[in-house]
Amino acid sequence: MIAIVSYIIKNNRINRNQRLLIIITFVMMLNPNISVVNAQEQRVEGLIAEDSNNLKYTPLFFPINKDDFINISSHYGYRYHPIDHKQKKHLGIDLVAKKGKAVFASADGIVIKSDYQKGYGNRIIIYHIGGAKTLYAHLWRSIVKPGQKVSQGQRIGFVGATGKVTGPHLHYEVWIQDKKINPLVFWKKMMNSKGQKMVMN
Repeated sequence: MIAIVSYIIKNNRINRNQRLLIIITFVMMLNPNISVVNAQEQRVEGLIAEDSNNLKYTPLFFPINKDDFINISSHYGYRYHPIDHKQKKHLGIDLVAKKGKAVFASADGIVIKSDYQKGYGNRIIIYHIGGAKTLYAHLWRSIVKPGQKVSQGQRIGFVGATGKVTGPHLHYEVWIQDKKINPLVFWKKMMNSKGQKMVMN
């Protein structure tokens, strides 16, 4: 399976968004914590219906530059917590990059929090039209303030290792109607619907 996916990704006839969809689908197949996909897809469908003509408000911009992104170290779902040493639900994905690499807003919105929180460390929460929110945590530092308008792809902070972490990475969450959903499910569903595309630097 890995060899097949590798061949498809290297195929020049497949565009970047198709490659991203293949990668996301493959990662989801390997992840045992996708039992809530159907319920989460229903929430995404609601956002698609509301936001189909306002893609700049839809969290489709990958929050780390593709050249800085190393891998996903922790997926959404239950896992053995490396610091608390017990099974806990992980409500986002951890995108590994070196400390100091730029973090970008996934969509247009308003910053509602830019603060320090014990587990998350330095974090930013952005509200997007349509009821979606995105969270960016463990930042080295934030360069935005609550109440500030931000644009899709705007630099908002830098990757760090604050809060409960074992190394530098960006903890990224997508909330729809205040429910934290799997970002991979969100991206896959959005990329499959009405020609929406994921954007990367």
